[in-house]
Order: sequence, then C-alpha cells, then structure tokens
Amino acid sequence: MGKILDGAIRGLKRMKKTSMIVPNCLKWVDSMVTNERKERNMKNPSVSKSVVCIVAVALMCGCAGLGKGPSDEELIAGTVGTWKAGMIEQDVDKVMAAFSEDFSNYEVPDKDSMREFFEGVIDMGYLEDAEVILEDAETEIDENTATVYPIDVSTAAGSVTIELTLTKEEGGWLITGMEIEGM
Repeated sequence: MGKILDGAIRGLKRMKKTSMIVPNCLKWVDSMVTNERKERNMKNPSVSKSVVCIVAVALMCGCAGLGKGPSDEELIAGTVGTWKAGMIEQDVDKVMAAFSEDFSNYEVPDKDSMREFFEGVIDMGYLEDAEVILEDAETEIDENTATVYPIDVSTAAGSVTIELTLTKEEGGWLITGMEIEGM
C-alpha cells in the first residue's frame, strides 16, 4: 500500500508545475498519507481503504487541470514564435512551418508562392539584421480565426508592419494570410 501512495505522491509532484489545482491536492494527499501512516502503525485497516479513495480523487482533481493543454493564445504565440525565429535566422523551412497549406494572399496566391517569395527576400539580403518586434502586437481570436497585429519588422533594407491571420486546423494554429504595410 505504501508504494502505491508514494507513487501517487511522486506523480502529483511531477504534475505540480503544470496545474494550479495540483498543489492543493498534493497538500491534501500529503496530510492524508501522513495520517494514514500514523494510523497504519496503530493497525487500523479501514484508513488504508479511505486513503486509496482520497488519492484517486486527488489524482482526478490534478488531471482535470491538465487535460486542457495549452490555450489558443499559447498555441498562436508558438506559431508566431516559429515564424519570427525563421525570419531572424533567415531559415525558409522554419518560416514556412508556420504556414498552412491553405495560405492565400492577393499578391501571393498560395504557400508554394510564399516560399518562393521568402527565398527571394533572403537571397537579396532583405532580412539581414532582421528584428521582429511583437511587443505591441495584439492577438484577436474569433472562433477558429485569429489575427496578430501589429508586428513590426525592421531589417537593413527598411521597416514594414505585418498582420498575420491564423486559422485553427487539425495540426494547431497556422498562418493562412499575411498583409504587409510599408513595402
């Protein structure tokens, strides 16, 4: 019985960093286990059964806080972060990893054309010394579509302001549109 309880406590301690509910459950289980161990030394078997039930409830409390995963805002920030890193590193593959197969723009009709556009921009040196500034950018989410604006991009060639449109797809939030001001 002690090994099961110790395992449950170790599991809760590992989950502690990812859920606000788990620390409270952990304190509660710790106090119950301490009491159970005291009771076990007094040979009271009914406490062991109740502690198993308490641990099961505590684990469910912790798991309820963990099952949701990252928020839409966090997923969008991750996609924009990948795009930003690719821009700064001048890595076309990393930039394009943030784009949906359904990408379209009035000047660049699809993802393949956008790849060619970025390859040309990099080849011509337009992303030298690139800085992608997200401090003023706001994310607005409307169900399965989001916009991130303004994203200021400053390079050796000049500055532009970008608005990204993202769509929630099976693989997460991906860029499906991009407007560039100042080009």
